[in-house]
Amino acid sequence: DLEPESRRVAEEEMGRRYLNPRITRVIQTRANFGIRYWHVQTDRGERRFALKQASRNAVWVSDDHLVLRDALGCRYEIVPYSALDARSKAEVDRVL
Repeated sequence: DLEPESRRVAEEEMGRRYLNPRITRVIQTRANFGIRYWHVQTDRGERRFALKQASRNAVWVSDDHLVLRDALGCRYEIVPYSALDARSKAEVDRVL
């Protein structure tokens, strides 16, 4: 219901506040005592994070869209999942 200029400003601000880095490549994963450790390349650079309780914090939004929430509450997206290289997909499958 916003006017076009107000809507543009609101969407721009929401994009900044709710930024979810997109994972473009999974460099390495490992699991240790139920915690999954990720080393990834994102559209914002390399990141390392830990994922606890994968059943709760790794959510398939659709067949081609995965959202991960790390131990600190940061969110990462893999979308489209189909665009990942074979090695990255194997790393994801290994820890999820």
